[in-house]
This record gives sequence, structure tokens and C-alpha cells, in this order.
Amino acid sequence: MRLGQNGIGGEDGIAELQEALSENDTLEELYLEQNNLENLGAGVLANFLVNNTTLRVLDLSKNNIGSLGLEQFSERMASNQGLRTLFLAKN
Repeated sequence: MRLGQNGIGGEDGIAELQEALSENDTLEELYLEQNNLENLGAGVLANFLVNNTTLRVLDLSKNNIGSLGLEQFSERMASNQGLRTLFLAKN
């Protein structure tokens, strides 16, 4: 699913993204580049990936994710066995 440059960032957009992801168990590719997700969005996605086994590609490029968000993400990713490609450029 390609959702790049859609203004998803901010609490409302991230809450909607979180709800949509919690109901999905078939998504294999998710492109979210340039959505200003920041640390909050990275945390939501990290929580989603803890138990997700279907997502193979995730693009979080250009989302203003700081070191805190990346740290949370990396900690939770340790248990994920499905993700094969992760884009984090220009954060």
C-alpha cells in the first residue's frame, strides 16, 4: 500500500493509521515516506510489528523520526521475523 506524502503525521492521522493496521493481517508492503510521522508514528509502527508476520517492506523515509523513535523501533523489531526491507533514509 502506498501512502507516501499523504499528511498522515499528527496525533489524529497516526491514531487512524494505528486502527487500520490493527485490523489488517494481510498487508505485505507499506510505503509511508514523507508523512511527518516523527517519534510517535515510529512507536505505533513498532508496536504493530511486534506481532505482525506478513509485512515484508516498510518505507519510513523522510518522516522526521528522531533517535528516540528509532531506538523504540529497533527494540521492538527484535521479535519480528517477517520484515525484510526497511527504508529509514533522511530521518
